[in-house]
Amino acid sequence: MRFRLQQAFSSGKNSVKQKTLVKFLLFLLVGLPAFIIAIPFNYVLVEFFHLYKPAAYVIVLLFQVTVNFFMLRWFVFKSSKDHPVLRQYFLFLGGIGLVRLLDWSCYSLFVEVFGFYYLLVQLSNVVIFSVIKFLFSKTVMEKNNTISNTPSV
Repeated sequence: MRFRLQQAFSSGKNSVKQKTLVKFLLFLLVGLPAFIIAIPFNYVLVEFFHLYKPAAYVIVLLFQVTVNFFMLRWFVFKSSKDHPVLRQYFLFLGGIGLVRLLDWSCYSLFVEVFGFYYLLVQLSNVVIFSVIKFLFSKTVMEKNNTISNTPSV
């Protein structure tokens, strides 16, 4: 799929905005498998292994972030071979972790403090934070990224 979309945009006639839009749509599409698996995974950890719900959710989030990292690296972004995979992964994990914390904080504020309908807030956060996660992922994973002062892993 990536290659078909890349071929469609490889003529040079398409703008950077169009190419970025295609990458963003791929970003959303590639995130679906981890999201779909995360729900039953969380259920199994809580109901069958009797893990504390917040601890189970941390495991699920780490699973999602890890799966998404490799899916994005393989199918969406041209990762630089000059930057080791582990280095990119930990940069990705740290940044996405902060975004997830901000997402949770906004959700809690609007639902618990201001009384907004929780599903509306959740859907809004998906849209808002997907854009932020995409831009951050693009920065970390794109070829020629500028994060060069971090020691290699």
